[in-house]
Amino acid sequence: MKTKMKKYVLFSIFIMVLFSCSQETPVEEYISLDINGSITKGSYLPGSNISFYELDDKDLRQTGKDYFSIVDNAYGEYELNIDDIDDDIALAVANGYYWDEVRNQVSDGELDLVGIFEWSSELNINVLSHLESERVKYLIQNDLIGGRRSKRFGKAKKQALNEVLAAFGINQEYTLSEDFSFFSTDNKAKILLAISSVLQADRDTYEIASLLAQLRVDIKEDGTIDNEDLREDIGSRLCILDIEQISANVYQQLGEAFPNLEEDSLVSGFLDDIKAEFSGYECDPKVNPGPNVISIGLITEAIDENCNELTFFTDLDNDGELDDNETVINKITICDGTDGEDGSDGEDAVSIKVVTSTATDCSNGGTTFTFYLDANNNNQKDEGEVVVTETTICNGEDGSDGQNGEDAEPLGVQITEASTEDCPAGGQEITIFRDSDSDGILDESEEILDTAVICNGEDGIVDSDQDGVPDNVDQCPDTPSNTSVNEEGCAFLFIADNGVTIKASDFSQTGETYQLNGESYLVVDRTTLKSMAEDHENQDLSKVVTSKVSDLSGLFYNEKTFNQDISSWD
Repeated sequence: MKTKMKKYVLFSIFIMVLFSCSQETPVEEYISLDINGSITKGSYLPGSNISFYELDDKDLRQTGKDYFSIVDNAYGEYELNIDDIDDDIALAVANGYYWDEVRNQVSDGELDLVGIFEWSSELNINVLSHLESERVKYLIQNDLIGGRRSKRFGKAKKQALNEVLAAFGINQEYTLSEDFSFFSTDNKAKILLAISSVLQADRDTYEIASLLAQLRVDIKEDGTIDNEDLREDIGSRLCILDIEQISANVYQQLGEAFPNLEEDSLVSGFLDDIKAEFSGYECDPKVNPGPNVISIGLITEAIDENCNELTFFTDLDNDGELDDNETVINKITICDGTDGEDGSDGEDAVSIKVVTSTATDCSNGGTTFTFYLDANNNNQKDEGEVVVTETTICNGEDGSDGQNGEDAEPLGVQITEASTEDCPAGGQEITIFRDSDSDGILDESEEILDTAVICNGEDGIVDSDQDGVPDNVDQCPDTPSNTSVNEEGCAFLFIADNGVTIKASDFSQTGETYQLNGESYLVVDRTTLKSMAEDHENQDLSKVVTSKVSDLSGLFYNEKTFNQDISSWD
C-alpha cells in the first residue's frame, strides 16, 4: 500500500510539472496607436519634419526608440501610426518653415518646436509645449512632484503649462498644452494665438528661435520670466500687434478648411492681459500698420563693398526719406556674387520681382504691390515662390467739403538690366517713381523716388554649409550636411581624425539623440550603455556615442552571442 501511494504521489507531481511546463510563456504586449495632430507657430508648411523619441517615465531619458512623420498639408497637420509602444512618454521635435500669422507670409527660415507628451491620439506641438518642456523635465528629474510615479508626469505637465500661462499674465488653468491649436474657436485657440503673436511680433526666425531658447532657460527652474532683458524685449514690441488683423490672417490661411472659423473668431482680450503683464516699456513700432498708407519709400544703404541693405517704409509725406513718424515695412540685404574657383561668374541669385493687382480693401480703389523671389526667373509669380513683402496703396478719399478729393499719385516700379559697370556678373536696377499718367512707364517728366541696383549673387543671408545657422553667426563653418548643430552652428557630434570614431562635443547632453551625416546617434552614460548591452539583442549599439562614458569595462561579461559593429565607439 505504501508503494502504490508513493508511486501515485510521484505520478501526480510529474503531471503537475508537465502541465506547468506546457503553458506558453507570456509574450509582452505592445500598444498600437494612430496619432493625428498639428504643428503651429503659425501653421507649419508641407514637408516639415516631426521626430518622436520615446522616453522612460522615471527621469525622461531616451530609450532608443524613435518614430518619424511629416506635415502633409498647408494647415500643419500630420499623421503617425505606431504599433510597438513600450513607454508612455515621448519627446517630439518639429522642424520646418511656417506661415507667419503677424506678417501673413511664409517665415524667412526654419524653426524648431518641441513638446514632451504622454502618447495620445491627438498631439499638437506649439509654442506652449515648447516653453513648458524644460520646466516639465526639471520638475520630474528633481523629484519636485509628489504622489504616485504613474501620476507624476501628468501633474508636472499641468503645473508647467499653467506657470507658463501665468508668466504671460493669463490666469486660467488648463491641463495639457497638446490640446491647444488654431482650429477651434475656444479660449485655448485664442490664448495660443495671443502668445504666438507676441513671440512673433516683428522678429525674424533666428530672433524667434533665440527668444524661445532664452525663455525656456528662464522658466525652467521657477516657472516665471524673471530676466529683465527678456521682459523688455517682449514688452517693447506689444504696441505693434493688432489682434483683429492677426485673427483675419489666420482665417485667410485656415478658413476654407475649417468652416467653424470666422474672420474674428480668435479675437480676444488675452493680448490685453499680456500687455498688462509686460507694461512699462517704451514700444518701438516696426511692422506695417495696415493698408491705409500713401506710398512706399525705398532707401539703399551700403553695408560693405559687397552688400547693400534695402529698406522699404511708409513714405507718408512722399519725400523719399525715412522720418521719425514713418514705419519700416521690411529690410532686405542683397550681396554681390563672387567669381567661381575656375574664374567664371558665380550662379545667379534668385531675382526680386514685383507684380501689381487691384486692391480689394480700399473704398476708393487702389493697387497692391507684391515683391517676391522669382525662383525660376520667368517674370511671373508662381505658386510656391516666396513673398518678400506686400503693400497696398489706396486712392485718396473724398474731401470733407463734399467735393471729390484728389486721387493719390500712383506708384510705378521699373525693373531694367543693371550696367556691367555696376554689376560685372549682371543684375537688375529697380526704380520707384511717381507714375503721374498711370501708364506703368517712367516718363522724363515723372519724379524718381529711389533707385536700387541688385547684382547677381547669393541671398544676403548666407548659410554656406546649410546647417540652418547664417554665416554671420556660424562659429563652426563647413558642418557636414544633415548634422545637428547648436545655436552657434557647431555640431553636437563629429568624426575623429581616424575617420571611424564618433565623438560627442563637450556641450552635447547624455540621453539626447543627434544627427550626424543623416544618421541618428544616442549619447549615453554608463548606466544607459550597460542597460542596452544587457538587452543587446533588442538594441542597436552601433548607433550610440560613448564619449561621456569613462569606464567601458565589464559591459559584455559572459555575453557570448554579441555580434554588433561598435568600431565607432570612443
